[in-house]
Amino acid sequence: MYQRQQELMLIERYKGRTPADVTNLIRKDISQLFPKSVLAKSLIILHKCNSWSKLGKKIKWLSSATEYGEQEDFINDLYSAFLIIKANWDKRFALKKRTNKFLGHFTTCPHCWRFVFKRYNKIKKAPYCCFHESGCAEYQSHRRALLRLAKIGKTSRLQELRSLYLKHTQNVLHICPPNYINLKSKGILAPEEYEPVEHDLTEIWPHLPLTKEFICKTGGDIRNIESVISALDPVDRIDPNDMWDKNDTEGAAFVREKRLLLHQIIIRDASLYKWEFSQAEAWLKLQQEVRSSKGGPKPNAGGQRIGAGRPKKQ
Repeated sequence: MYQRQQELMLIERYKGRTPADVTNLIRKDISQLFPKSVLAKSLIILHKCNSWSKLGKKIKWLSSATEYGEQEDFINDLYSAFLIIKANWDKRFALKKRTNKFLGHFTTCPHCWRFVFKRYNKIKKAPYCCFHESGCAEYQSHRRALLRLAKIGKTSRLQELRSLYLKHTQNVLHICPPNYINLKSKGILAPEEYEPVEHDLTEIWPHLPLTKEFICKTGGDIRNIESVISALDPVDRIDPNDMWDKNDTEGAAFVREKRLLLHQIIIRDASLYKWEFSQAEAWLKLQQEVRSSKGGPKPNAGGQRIGAGRPKKQ
């Protein structure tokens, strides 16, 4: 249902063949589809791929030579087809995640705190959320500024801030081991499996003022966890990363359903969202520091930082 047409064609073309035969067909297909490309020139890496394990590693390596667009789509479809073909040869390979409930798992956008659905057969790094699509000139400029500030020192500024906010909120949002393990380790998206835990949200906002301001600006109610999650991780817009292609409304609906289940779980126990709360405050603080460094005084400028200036005479 969620397979792309190209993926189905590749499965039909490669099924029943040996790893060596599939390797030769991959060489032929890429050479015909993308002649003179860096991807085509990289096909030498497929030399002597006579096992499924080796072929899988080489396909992953080829993904680093792809360009965005048709090449990226082809490699991702190729890898997905490879997994299914390999499964027909190796019965120990489990396709439970594909044939049962899940096509992937939720991760966090590399440039904010929002959830992003990463399909398990996608080779590329974790995708950006729909608010942070790559290619936008304005966003790229802001992103570069954020990264410059985020990499100051041995520990990134983002990581430093996130750790600080996690520490500040540790007495407000406790992590309940059973619920934490079910979601973070087992990935169970069934709200009834989680023990309800009550939290007083009014106690957390003094530690996360920028997140509070962000939620209020988007019309959220900081006293209601459901409203808070909806404001921080909206589901009222289609994320292109949720679809196989631009016309795949079924795939988007599937991911939206799973995202809503994730929200219901967090509503039952807000402590499961503790990391994302701290990540949100850290990113918003980082953005604030970037704006200050561009226009007004830089953070800790003007001799106000601890230890600034000459030591006092004794």
